Amino acid sequence: MRNFVRNSTFAAVSSLLFSVCHAQSDIEQPGRGFNSLKDLADELNAAVQTDVEFTREGSAASIARGAKLFKENCVQCHRDNAQGTPDWHTKDASGNYPPPPLNGTAHTWHHPRSLLVELIRDGSRIMPAFGAKLSDEDITDIIHWFQSLWPDDVYASWAQINQAYKESSN
Repeated sequence: MRNFVRNSTFAAVSSLLFSVCHAQSDIEQPGRGFNSLKDLADELNAAVQTDVEFTREGSAASIARGAKLFKENCVQCHRDNAQGTPDWHTKDASGNYPPPPLNGTAHTWHHPRSLLVELIRDGSRIMPAFGAKLSDEDITDIIHWFQSLWPDDVYASWAQINQAYKESSN
């Protein structure tokens, strides 16, 4: 596993992105942390002063296994290097979004691990469920593989989102 240190600005921005993606933004919800843009700016400036260490999850064996499982199950929609459909951010004729990139260039890193596992296992409106075909270990290996494609700063942001979600779920 690789250790790396990233400026905790990523953590602060990730927390804000998490709240924007899963609720109204903190800026719009007084009492949830940020009552104004100035408060948000102060929080981000404070975050710049500290470093946070993140450790990537997934052994080399897990990542290799995940690559193989991805090619067997996911490549048809998410493409060879998890780059997704070129027009993934534009709804199709049915009103659905095409498969997004999983390589760190789209929104996948905004979601905690539990949601990624749930989406793969149970499917969604257009994504098929793989729970009957893939074990929890298989799903984890696939996640480890596509996360191995993410740049360090993207992974660090995801790690912070994942940790914040775990803490809020307890």
